[in-house]
Amino acid sequence: MCSLGYCCLGLMTGKGQGHSIRSNRWNPPNEDYVKINFDTCFLSSQRESFSRAIVRDANGCLLAANTHPHSFVLDQEMAKARSCKQADYLARDLGFRRVIFKGEALNVISQINSSADNFSDISAILENIYKESSHFHSLSFNHVGRNCNETAHTLALECRRFNSQRVWIEEAPTEC
Repeated sequence: MCSLGYCCLGLMTGKGQGHSIRSNRWNPPNEDYVKINFDTCFLSSQRESFSRAIVRDANGCLLAANTHPHSFVLDQEMAKARSCKQADYLARDLGFRRVIFKGEALNVISQINSSADNFSDISAILENIYKESSHFHSLSFNHVGRNCNETAHTLALECRRFNSQRVWIEEAPTEC
């Protein structure tokens, strides 16, 4: 059995949702799903951000983790959108078809879950996420607060020294 990290579910957004579920434990996805927690670290003075994603299965086992630097990032909102897109790419590239994405990017997640036209600065990134969704049998994007996304947040902060994308399969990054 894998050791489970301390986590909790937060405010869930999307059509027909809007309730809050709180727990002091990481809650696994259903058997056929993986859960991807993602986060970002934004350095406004350098216009850079660092995405981080952690993939776990229904047993809480770490399946993969990645970190990805981004250049020419205008603001925090764009950094969060890029982090969400990077988590989406990771799931697609690893062949996962039933995915629950969780991150603290409330505005980005709300816009993904909205059926309204989007004309914001991040609309191109969101459009890319919409197009990628055809690769999945089932997916959802849900918001969690920072205190509930601590592992992904800590790794996003600690791994910002990488200047290229890193992916770990079935192991935790040790060089952070």
